[in-house]
Amino acid sequence: MTESEASKNREPGKTSLFGHLWVMLYAFLMFMFVRNIAMYAVNFLILELFGKADTALSRFFFTRNMSGELDGITGNAQVLMSAAGFLCGIIPIFSMAKRFIGESRADYEKSGKAKRHELDYGILSLLDIGAVLFLNISFELTHITDRYRTYMEGKTDPYSANIVIGLICYGIISPAAEELLFRGIIFNYLKRIMKLQWVIILSAALFGLYHMNAVQGAYAFIMGLLFGYFYEYFGDFAVPVLLHMISNVTAYLMSYTKIGASTLDSVTVAAVSALVFALGMFYFVNKSKKEEKKL
Repeated sequence: MTESEASKNREPGKTSLFGHLWVMLYAFLMFMFVRNIAMYAVNFLILELFGKADTALSRFFFTRNMSGELDGITGNAQVLMSAAGFLCGIIPIFSMAKRFIGESRADYEKSGKAKRHELDYGILSLLDIGAVLFLNISFELTHITDRYRTYMEGKTDPYSANIVIGLICYGIISPAAEELLFRGIIFNYLKRIMKLQWVIILSAALFGLYHMNAVQGAYAFIMGLLFGYFYEYFGDFAVPVLLHMISNVTAYLMSYTKIGASTLDSVTVAAVSALVFALGMFYFVNKSKKEEKKL
């Protein structure tokens, strides 16, 4: 895969390094600022509306000690706060992301690359699920997750939420919001100023750092590589969003099915998942090489 001429023509040649960094940093800061404000606002609202009396609805959002006093928030409250944060975080970056996504799509259409078929999307979905299963089970089998308390603490509350609202937030809302920022803006802007290989790596690294701990960061970096690679391969922003949604839904459901509970079964599932992923990557890499020879 190579950068399109249209993308190169839009490169802001006289912009300083700080200017380039500021475009991406501004989008990130605005997303995080509005997201955090929204989360605090929803937290305050839930507390005011449901935190005073010990009712069934209050217990949906809060935990209480033996004396009936508030002890903390439940996974349900945390998920609703996160959903509100992601939805509001989109607002200040949406127009910028829409413009960059549109430009990237126009570049792809002008590149003369082949259109993708339904089979490609099916294979891609299986590849994605294989990667998620293999990584998550591998982390469990090697006990990497046990070494990082922040990972486990961050995993507990959201996964104790009602499964429906959990899947809506982490399976639909958060992937769409994060992809607008990391692939919609950061990835597409980096394409203007550096080679594609480094764009994929750097955008994935930033996506990993965003998760703020070693285990989730490593996982997000690997998945970010896939999101970036296949975004460029398909030329369709819906692809990284779809992959991100499938990844999150698969990982979220794993916490309920306890797929890694049996070591023997886990090894088998991990091996099959790795094979599915490897075969999928072989299919796309081989197909990409054949298409590049035709261009």
